[in-house]
Amino acid sequence: MSLSRSYNPLLLVLCLVRLILVCGLTLAILPVVLLARIVSRRLPHRAARVWARLVLLCCGIRVEREGSDETWEARSVIISNHLGYLDIPVILVSLQIPFRFIADSGVFKVPVLGTAMRLCGYLPIWRSGHKRIRKTMQRAAGYVKADLPVVIFPEGGINRSSDRDGYCRVLFGFEMIARETGARVHQVTLCGTAEVQRTFCRLRHRTGCLIHESGLELPLSESRQERDDLAARIDVRSREAMRRIRQQ
Repeated sequence: MSLSRSYNPLLLVLCLVRLILVCGLTLAILPVVLLARIVSRRLPHRAARVWARLVLLCCGIRVEREGSDETWEARSVIISNHLGYLDIPVILVSLQIPFRFIADSGVFKVPVLGTAMRLCGYLPIWRSGHKRIRKTMQRAAGYVKADLPVVIFPEGGINRSSDRDGYCRVLFGFEMIARETGARVHQVTLCGTAEVQRTFCRLRHRTGCLIHESGLELPLSESRQERDDLAARIDVRSREAMRRIRQQ
């Protein structure tokens, strides 16, 4: 016996309207970012934050933010778990300090959005090609040395594993930047963005962002065991943060 899933036609219309609004906002952000870039290199990021707020508002998403980044040093590397495409606007809204994203190169291929991200100074990272990856890390280190934090997803992509309560893996590009620049590593944990993408037609959504106050201590050496221990600490902090967010 086959079961047919019924949909509320009003919610489907709402979903369509949301998609149109998000596409419209994305198309509008390019000329805004271009004008902002002419005035100052730091203004495009502020324009991106406005875009993020409008996108979340149009999608009916309310971000519950816990913790503060106001006391963080300007020379910082920020890592976050990666659950979906909405992670970028959620982080833009949640973090108050200026920063630059290191994001998957595939996002930069999206028409208009990719160009706007480049104008904002965000950096693409490739899954292969040592020279290209090294170049991105060097540019990111240059940002940090200039007291401009960078945000990186150390999982190397969206976590599509069935176990979404923690990291599926931890790559160590962020560690290289932190060691080279002497920056502190801070961890941000997101919760709910994957669920929003799967249930986009709901009227309202809730996501969470927990901002950890203390920095992560890097191991003294780059041995395999100490790297594994650091990855385990990152994973544990993420799991604990998700439990706290869901219990609220």
